[in-house]
Amino acid sequence: METRKAKSLVGRVGSSVDGDALFLSERDLAIFRLLDPEHGYRHLPSNWIHAFVGGDQLRVAKRLGRLARTPHNYLERRQDWYKHPIYERTAKADAQLGDKRVRDRDPFAHRLLEDMVQASIALAVAADPAARLVAWPELAASGKVPAATLDSKQPHTIPLRQGKLVPDGKPFAITRNGRWLFVLGKEIDRGTEPLTAGYARRTIKEKLEHYRECFEERRYASHYGFPNSVLLFVTTSPVRMASMMELCRTVIGPCTHLLFAHTRDWANEPRFPPANGDLLGPYQRVGHPPFNLSTLGEP
Repeated sequence: METRKAKSLVGRVGSSVDGDALFLSERDLAIFRLLDPEHGYRHLPSNWIHAFVGGDQLRVAKRLGRLARTPHNYLERRQDWYKHPIYERTAKADAQLGDKRVRDRDPFAHRLLEDMVQASIALAVAADPAARLVAWPELAASGKVPAATLDSKQPHTIPLRQGKLVPDGKPFAITRNGRWLFVLGKEIDRGTEPLTAGYARRTIKEKLEHYRECFEERRYASHYGFPNSVLLFVTTSPVRMASMMELCRTVIGPCTHLLFAHTRDWANEPRFPPANGDLLGPYQRVGHPPFNLSTLGEP
């Protein structure tokens, strides 16, 4: 079924201008909902968008380009030579869905990596018919999250004895065969923060100390009402990950609640990977066996 625009849009024909009227399809609207900058993915490459919405990949790629062209402007497009273009939705697409969305100020490369990590998790969970990913809006509507958190101007800021904790992304859960695992959020590390010695910036050591308090004192439970929780540390090299895990061993010791993985800094790579749930593989843990997030257990 298609939604007809109230007014025919006519523009100059060219590489960035589309002179024909555009009628939005159900798949177009699914793309807009997927690229939700507040509750979904702000940036995704075109091949990853196709993995979620289906259809013929070439047709989807052409349609994304058309949705981004003037005068339609439902999407914004970024593309480096020889790479799949990256899309995000615009305020015009927000209005089409009747949404008002807040866009964070995270740097593009950081948010792209965060979105691809989350998308990889979602695709891995979707491949298992026994599993389901439960996003934050559904958790917030469950009646289990304390009202004080939902009513807060900063619901994803967890207060500590000194300071606060603000993970990347929003909490989500994975449920499989009646079991639930709650994910507090992620720490996306592109190697820009010092491990132990820093002046103007927080260090990884300080973050680990904050997470030690969060998990030892179950602040995730008092803040969100979660009966359990884990936190994902994702960095961009195996050497950096090993250093972070060794630092975790020193600061916290063996722990089950911090999960470590590495991938590439995809904004700076010449190609994007295939769209699947294998971007990270099993997460590593300090003093414990690896953990497969999508199956809620060891591989």
